[in-house]
Amino acid sequence: MNTTNVFVFEYVSCYEKLQPEIVVEGLAMFSTLMRDFNEFTRAFSISTPNSSIIEAKISNYFFPFWLNNIRFKEKELEELFREGCESSDFVYFVAPESEGLLYKLAKIADEYNSLCSPAKAIEIAADKWKTYKKLKNCVNFPETSLKPLDGIFVAKPRISCGGEGIELCKVKKGNTIYQRFIRGRNLSVSFIAGDEVKILSINEQILNGFSYNGGRIVKVDAFAEKKIEEIVEIVAEKLGLFGYCGIDLIYAEEPFVVDVNARLTTSSVMLKECGLNLGKLTLDNYYGKLEVEKVFKPVAIVKRSGSLELVKFKNCAISLEKV
Repeated sequence: MNTTNVFVFEYVSCYEKLQPEIVVEGLAMFSTLMRDFNEFTRAFSISTPNSSIIEAKISNYFFPFWLNNIRFKEKELEELFREGCESSDFVYFVAPESEGLLYKLAKIADEYNSLCSPAKAIEIAADKWKTYKKLKNCVNFPETSLKPLDGIFVAKPRISCGGEGIELCKVKKGNTIYQRFIRGRNLSVSFIAGDEVKILSINEQILNGFSYNGGRIVKVDAFAEKKIEEIVEIVAEKLGLFGYCGIDLIYAEEPFVVDVNARLTTSSVMLKECGLNLGKLTLDNYYGKLEVEKVFKPVAIVKRSGSLELVKFKNCAISLEKV
């Protein structure tokens, strides 16, 4: 039986060094994918010689023998990424939405057997204003405008990730949206979209201001669970999402959508603790054979050094904690 070759590319691990607090999230996701795919098939990557993966400390939690499956080449982004796509059976990519990076990779990946959302879905989901316009009549959003609102509001870049650039009650220049500030639980939903939509976990985000600082898998009551399931189904169908994706919610009296991630999110790092192999789920979904139930285990990831440090880059780390 021939081994399936999966090309895994995570932008901040394999190509450009960004701020350490962003790099550790990318490294944790990249390590999760490489470990999980290599448990049952062969996954490889291509990286530049001065990428973050060279300097990073990767825990044995990720069985990092797969580091030997990384080729190092000095090439421009599109040339490097296309080479990986052409020498694989499947491609899995992760990148920030900023500067159109995720969309740029998606357009190339669409020419091959991509395990991720298509470019047309990413183009909408990456832009918070386009997402709002597409979904505002289908699911709850906070009041949203291209102009500052009266009262307490949040200013957000139209295209960003990880809470970058979000500020309270501040008028900003450039591509900015303004949303009514709502107090509630900061939740995210991890799910896989394909022939069916399957929720993997519901997570409570740990924030430092508006910046992502970690998260924990949580249970919610039956009413909230039903509301969240309805939102996920609608968003996945309306945007044409595929593969692993995430939705950020504020849960007050009811859930409000605040962001859609048409890509892998850092919460995926916790799924192994729940007995799930993300690589297997991803390929099963591609073939229309996904069978999985929502999981819960009291586990968290946090951006700091801890008893089980997963990855470290310069002065920043992500650790796994039992809660």
